Amino acid sequence: MPGPRQFTLPDLTTIVPFAWSSNPHYSKASADSASWINSFDILNGDETVKYKRAMLELLASYMFPYAGFEELRTCCDFINMITSLDDFSDLQDGEGAQQSTDTFLAAISGKPAKATDLYRMVSQFRERYARKAGANCMRRFVENCENYCAAVAKEAELRDLDCTLDIDSFTKLRREYSATQLCVGLFEYVHGIDLPDAVFDDDVFRLVYWAGVDMLCLTNDLYSFNREQAKGIATNNMFTVVMKERGYTYQQAADYIGEEHQRLVAQLVDASANMPSFGKKVDDGVQKYVYSMEQGVVGNVIWCLETPRYFGVWNEPLQRDRRVKLWDVVV
Repeated sequence: MPGPRQFTLPDLTTIVPFAWSSNPHYSKASADSASWINSFDILNGDETVKYKRAMLELLASYMFPYAGFEELRTCCDFINMITSLDDFSDLQDGEGAQQSTDTFLAAISGKPAKATDLYRMVSQFRERYARKAGANCMRRFVENCENYCAAVAKEAELRDLDCTLDIDSFTKLRREYSATQLCVGLFEYVHGIDLPDAVFDDDVFRLVYWAGVDMLCLTNDLYSFNREQAKGIATNNMFTVVMKERGYTYQQAADYIGEEHQRLVAQLVDASANMPSFGKKVDDGVQKYVYSMEQGVVGNVIWCLETPRYFGVWNEPLQRDRRVKLWDVVV
C-alpha cells in the first residue's frame, strides 16, 4: 500500500561524499547559452519562463566545475537542448516522440534533414562539440544518441500503455532514455581526452561507469517523482517501479533509493581504487574521467535541491527538513 501521501527524502548530500563547487565561468556561459536556446522557436512563452526558473545552466556549472568557458558553454547548451527534448517527449505519444528523436538523431549525426528549429539547434551543438571531441569520443557519443532515441520512443509507448516494468528491466531502459549517458559523454570532450574502447570494455571501469550513471538516474527519479505524479506521468520512475514490484509505501520507496545510492557510492569508490593500468597517458585520462563522474553525481544532487524545477517554491523549506507532501494530480 502507498501509505500517507508524504515522505522524507534520504539525505543524499551526506550519502554522496564527494566535494563540489560551482564553475567560475557560470554567469557568462549561462547567459550566452540561455540566449542561444531562446533563439529557437521551440519553447512557448510559458515554457521559456519555466526554463529560466529551472536554472538548467546551473546544473552544468555544478556537474562541470573544472570546465573552461568554451567547454562549459557547450555543456550548458547540451543540457538546455536535451532537457527541452526530454520534456517534449513526456507530452508526446510514441509516434510523436519518434519524429522528434529522428530529427535529433539526424542532426547529431551530421546527416541532412528538414531544417526545422530542432534540427538547426542540434546541428549547432554538434558543431561546437566536434571542435574538440576525439574520434572515439564522437563515435561513442553518436552511438549513445542512437540508443537514447530508441529508448525515448519505447518509454513513450510504455507510458501510453500505462505499463510499469520490473526493477531490472526498468534500470536498463532508464540508463538509455534518461540521456544520462549523453551527459557523461561530455566528460572526455571537456578534458580534451579520447579514451580507447579498451577502457570502456574493462570490467572494473564499467563498475565506475554504471555506478555513476545509475546514481544520476536515481537522483533524478527521487527528486522528480512528486512533479511527475502530479502530472500523471510517473509510471516510468523508480519510485513507482519499486512501489509496484515490492508493495512499498512512499517512504519505503524513498528509503530504497537512498540505500541504492549508498551501495553505488561504495561500488564507485572501490572500483576506482582497483582500476587496472592502461598505460600512463591513458591512466591520466581515466583518472580525470573518474573525477568527472564523482563531480557529476554530487553536482546533480546539489542542483536538484536548489532548482525550482522539481519542488517549485517549496525547494527552500525542503532543503531544511527533506519532507515531501505529494501534490494533487492535475492532468
